[in-house]
Amino acid sequence: ALPAERVLLMAPSMIRAVAGISKDHDGPWPQSIRLSGEIDSTSRSLGCSFIDTAGCVSVSEVDGMQLGQHAHRQLGELVARWLRGWSS
Repeated sequence: ALPAERVLLMAPSMIRAVAGISKDHDGPWPQSIRLSGEIDSTSRSLGCSFIDTAGCVSVSEVDGMQLGQHAHRQLGELVARWLRGWSS
């Protein structure tokens, strides 16, 4: 098993409001907002590393949920930097 400090938990980017997607209280919008904090709390209690991708990449303006090509590249570069630090 890996030591906890070598485990990376990542919170997904928050869903963005776009036409046709409801901001209802039980749907994905509020869950998206809460998820980052819950994953951060879990990572702290386990001693794992944590990245909140909402602060690093943006979701598509088309559907408000998916990552585009540029965002995938940014996310890959972010994880690569973390891995380089992990291996040193």
